[in-house]
Amino acid sequence: MNNFNTNLYETKREIINYSNKITEGLKKPTAKFIMDMLYGLSKNQSVMLSDISRALDENIKLNYTIDRLSKNLEKINDEELEIIRNNYNRAVLNEIDEEPLVLLDDSEIIKKYALFKNFVVF
Repeated sequence: MNNFNTNLYETKREIINYSNKITEGLKKPTAKFIMDMLYGLSKNQSVMLSDISRALDENIKLNYTIDRLSKNLEKINDEELEIIRNNYNRAVLNEIDEEPLVLLDDSEIIKKYALFKNFVVF
């Protein structure tokens, strides 16, 4: 028998830990916003603010949550984006081997003038 509550809490803890890594050096409200967005994106697998708001399951009206998320999204400035980008790059580079293997599958590309044709990097 699977213990779904344990799996849920482990997943949420991993999202929080990841969020803490990429928001290091940001103000607390911005870091909380990023964590809410990551959790909502992963739970509902949608980029729509209404779906992310539903995933947060807050005890207020859905419109208030959507407004809060959209206002926080507008407030993020270029300096904060650069901090997030640098933290993300640092986190990802720690997980990648020195000689990564990258394979691209172009079988889904059906356009006549596809950019990548038979492109494989070893």
